[in-house]
Amino acid sequence: MIRALVDRLLGSYRFRQALEALIRARVGHARFAAPADLSLPEVPARYGLAGPPADGTGEGAIFVTARFRTGSTFLWQLFNRLEGYAAFYEPLNERHGPGNTWGPVDPTHRGASDYRLHYDRAADARRLHREAWSFENLYMDEGDWDPDLYDYIRGLCALPGAVPVLQFNRVDFRLRWLRTHFPGARIVHLFRNPRDQWISALGKAPLTSAATVADFEPHDRFYLLTWARDLARVYPFLAPEAHRTPYALHYLIWRLSHAHGVRHADVSVAYEELCADPAAVMGRVLACCGREAEPRQLAGLSSLADPPVEARWSRFAPASWFEAVEADCERILRAAFPVS
Repeated sequence: MIRALVDRLLGSYRFRQALEALIRARVGHARFAAPADLSLPEVPARYGLAGPPADGTGEGAIFVTARFRTGSTFLWQLFNRLEGYAAFYEPLNERHGPGNTWGPVDPTHRGASDYRLHYDRAADARRLHREAWSFENLYMDEGDWDPDLYDYIRGLCALPGAVPVLQFNRVDFRLRWLRTHFPGARIVHLFRNPRDQWISALGKAPLTSAATVADFEPHDRFYLLTWARDLARVYPFLAPEAHRTPYALHYLIWRLSHAHGVRHADVSVAYEELCADPAAVMGRVLACCGREAEPRQLAGLSSLADPPVEARWSRFAPASWFEAVEADCERILRAAFPVS
């Protein structure tokens, strides 16, 4: 009798709906893989149907992909200083959602005054914003389905009268998805020394090299553990065990993020290089994006050169400590991926 009830429950349409909703809530949007033997023929011309979409979605747009605390706000400001460019600050930041406010400008973002610049001209797109994009389904490839995200980004790219630049801090593991849906856009990858990036993310947190993930959690200002937990569904070795050093998670995600950026971006730029000579680097970036700026505009960026302070990480721990943690991480990565 119990078996009959269970069979009846499993066969219930409402039960299957509820189960599917629960699964989507836990793992995010459905993922699929097209059969290897399937290829789409051309739409029959005799019927006059719409046919395939026009190529060039996002044509002319520039996407910036960077981790937190890598100087992406500086790069955002550089683009906005160039005539004819409109750079959007962190389109997937949760503060863009309804009812959220940005609050004061981060004092470490020197020169920044308004994170909402240009968004007032994209009100229709902003209404599509979803807070979940900041924390869930952080890995997306061509098999992922998120029409709201597509429409939101497409709406920002449609800004008239300027080259749209979308400065992201949450797409480093979504670049394959972006490439698939926005083939006409160019991607700029920004990265930074992982040790200096780690110190910048820690800020004034009272932690030492002996700190564990459990110690670090109350001071996690830039979602390291949130990212590790979400990405662990794709990269199981990122599961944040309480006894682990948080720098190991930081380094592993940095390493994977860097690999995705180098693989899928049109140009990769080091933060240290950008700070030392912003005019030269921006000239190279624009050239790789199929664009150029007037020499006088680029020359005006030279005054912003500000080489970062080197080796702040040495105050946190000696080089031998960092090297040991990084070597352990490299062993994990080499067991999971081929070395190129």
